[in-house]
Amino acid sequence: MKKKDQNIIIIIIFIIIALFIWMMTRYDLSKKQALKSKELAKQLKIDAQKNEAIQKAKPIKKSVIPIITTTDLKQKIITSKNEITLIDTRPIKQFAIGHIKGSIPIDNFDSTRASREIVFITAGGNEDPLLPQYNNLSHTKKVFNLSGGINQWTEDGYPIISTKIIQNFENSSKVNFIEPRDLNNINQTDEQQQNIIIDTRRIGNFDKEHIPNAINIPFDELEYRYQEIPINKMVYVYGADDSTSFNAGVLLYNLNFISAHTIKGGFNAWKEYGYPIATD
Repeated sequence: MKKKDQNIIIIIIFIIIALFIWMMTRYDLSKKQALKSKELAKQLKIDAQKNEAIQKAKPIKKSVIPIITTTDLKQKIITSKNEITLIDTRPIKQFAIGHIKGSIPIDNFDSTRASREIVFITAGGNEDPLLPQYNNLSHTKKVFNLSGGINQWTEDGYPIISTKIIQNFENSSKVNFIEPRDLNNINQTDEQQQNIIIDTRRIGNFDKEHIPNAINIPFDELEYRYQEIPINKMVYVYGADDSTSFNAGVLLYNLNFISAHTIKGGFNAWKEYGYPIATD
């Protein structure tokens, strides 16, 4: 046999041996992996059984405050009118960004003005911080805690409203401005009986001077007192100036008073034009 042929045979033998060793190594590795996976699965099963036993051994914490679901609260808001008070317990900055329509920041809550039913709204439904208020109120009111809080409400696709109003194109389209002279003309005719004028300034400023026939609902109270506004009358609203009047107009629109009129320039403009002023 030629030396060249011998070399070829030797190379082929080496290749076969190398392939055999590689295949045996792969087989050994796959066997070890399968064994490892089996052991891992067994351990996971044991851990799961342990966790299940621990959970069963733990006492189940019962809710102290009765729960109301988001679906039930939505229905109650539609049907109960003034018979329910919604109290948002989150920080005021979070409340301003987005909250359930008609709810009250807990800092503004006055129990003497609360309805016979009260619903607490937290971020995630935790009742622990609410227990002191619940203990105080539950003697005379029916008190509930919203299950899952505002997080669950938004997850379920229910709408929220904001009092953090930005003067942008979208909000500008919600405001129907009229000039002070137009309201003055209406106020001097019998038509004023068919209208309601809302002054959203603070009560002290309102008591000092305001537009004749106006009622005072401060901006911070406008949302949870909106049900006091007759739906069968034309609504005119104003604040101290153009900016606060704009905010009031947007908020009324968001509260479904889409035909409300906003007094351009607010009370300052009304006063500058020399139109009649009432005092209390």
